[in-house]
Amino acid sequence: MAVAVVATNSEMGPLAGDVTDAASSEDRDVDKERERETRNALLLLLLSVLLVAVAGPVAVWRSHAQPVLLVWRLSVLLCLCAAIWTRVLDATATRARAVLLCASCALALALCANAAAGPEAGALVAHLATHLAAGMLGRALAERRQRDGGAEESAAAVAGRVCALLPRDEHEADTVHGLRLFVAAFNVLVTLGTAAIVAWVVRPFAGDRRADELVMVVSVALSGVLVLWIMFVTGALLRGALVGETGLSLLIMYFMCAVLLYAMAYVIMGGIAAMIITWLAILGIPGFFGYCLYVYASVKAEVEARAAANEAGWKQKGSPTRLLQ
Repeated sequence: MAVAVVATNSEMGPLAGDVTDAASSEDRDVDKERERETRNALLLLLLSVLLVAVAGPVAVWRSHAQPVLLVWRLSVLLCLCAAIWTRVLDATATRARAVLLCASCALALALCANAAAGPEAGALVAHLATHLAAGMLGRALAERRQRDGGAEESAAAVAGRVCALLPRDEHEADTVHGLRLFVAAFNVLVTLGTAAIVAWVVRPFAGDRRADELVMVVSVALSGVLVLWIMFVTGALLRGALVGETGLSLLIMYFMCAVLLYAMAYVIMGGIAAMIITWLAILGIPGFFGYCLYVYASVKAEVEARAAANEAGWKQKGSPTRLLQ
């Protein structure tokens, strides 16, 4: 028996060595893949920086006397940069292709608006495409942070704080749900009213106003509405688990500073420069809105998964998903 054991151990030695070699080879392949992804991301980031540093000033210099053309060129440039930055954040090209597709559709719609309603309308729609691209970039950032893990803003951490704020009984859940519906209806009415006012201000006088002024009217109105919806998502749906009262106060101050920045830049540098500076500054709001939407969707899925795993315990406390419906 001892001879058999020794023989078995001697046979297992080469086999264990082969397994170790295979594991180390796999690790080397993973490290090489990570190095390649990091190198590609750095190259894309460098390309985007060069694109902004070179193409941006050229576009402004060649189009400073034609606001409509300037809005079009900056819209295409910003959408392209958003797609590149999304590709840098994402390990695959799927999200970047989605940004390019959505931005291309929005720019195609802008061409239709340009042909049907005039160049100013086309420039406004092209400008809105940059807000869409910024929102999708924010969503990609949230997805990357969640995939990396370890951050306080990850879905699991936020879901844990949300679960700690669950209604304790069905009556409280119904009350919270009713308040949430009321706030959502109020935001919808404000959104529709803002859209009607902007349409009334922009359309009749589009031929008498410069494109940069029209862009700022639409941009400020849209950003104000998005601030309301960010407060709804982070406050009513996530119950302050992602952004607290201090964060929302800073968000409102950020929006007010962007509006004040436009007024100051308009007086000092003129309408074109003020539009460019404020446009770039205010794109952070739709980006953060996309970030919040992805976190909310992830937290809802996480809470539902926890509810399915602890169904018996949740039945005694009330349905946890009522908080996020």
